[in-house]
Amino acid sequence: MNHLNRLFSILAIASTITTSSIAADMPFKFTHSGNFKHMIYTGDDRGTIKLSEVPQQENTWGLGALAGRTGEIIQIDGKILVSPGSDLEGKILPHDPNEQAFLFASGQVSKWHDISLPVDMNQSQLEEFILKEAKRLGLSTEQPFVFRLQGKYPELRWHVVTGKKTQTMNEHTFSHAPHTKKHHVEKHIFNNLNAQGQLIGIYSGPQLESVVTHPNEYFHAHYVDDQAKISGHVEAYSVAKGTILKLPLE
Repeated sequence: MNHLNRLFSILAIASTITTSSIAADMPFKFTHSGNFKHMIYTGDDRGTIKLSEVPQQENTWGLGALAGRTGEIIQIDGKILVSPGSDLEGKILPHDPNEQAFLFASGQVSKWHDISLPVDMNQSQLEEFILKEAKRLGLSTEQPFVFRLQGKYPELRWHVVTGKKTQTMNEHTFSHAPHTKKHHVEKHIFNNLNAQGQLIGIYSGPQLESVVTHPNEYFHAHYVDDQAKISGHVEAYSVAKGTILKLPLE
């Protein structure tokens, strides 16, 4: 019995660690709350932090998803913007600061290094370019950091989760892993050609891969248009020549 009690205690502690807010000593005051992998394998998408409690100082940039996966979150220069899944057009709408996020990650950057993209790039090319430029600037790719893109996207597919659970696979189904069908929720999908606006992105580094990103991915990005009227989680994109990549300096 003592052995079982110890086992249950260990499991309880492990569960707490996977869902609690973590503010380790990371560069650019990078903080995060929640855990993708925990959600994938348990279906637990309960809130881990109130929106009013996330860092909202000037120069803070971030992204996340609402508790219950009922909407998407983007943070622009400290301001929290929410696109609820109840809206069919991905609009940014007023939110209750007491709402919670099941996942949120952000960093504070006071100075950026701007790089004009020399050619059109698809998503994988852009991600390789980000890593190459980060290393050139002396950024550690072992640590997480935020980045931004400002410009034009010849192809852009993004979504807003609705929170509605589904057991079936179809074009409206949201999934983080093919073997976790019971944990899908529906989403509104948007395909925009020649979209203009900004991507706020998170590079996870090895230690936060599958925590702040989907499993086996190191990048997580949300889109917001230039008028800050629509926003959501980016699924796939290409980037036009001349788009500005912003990497953190301090």
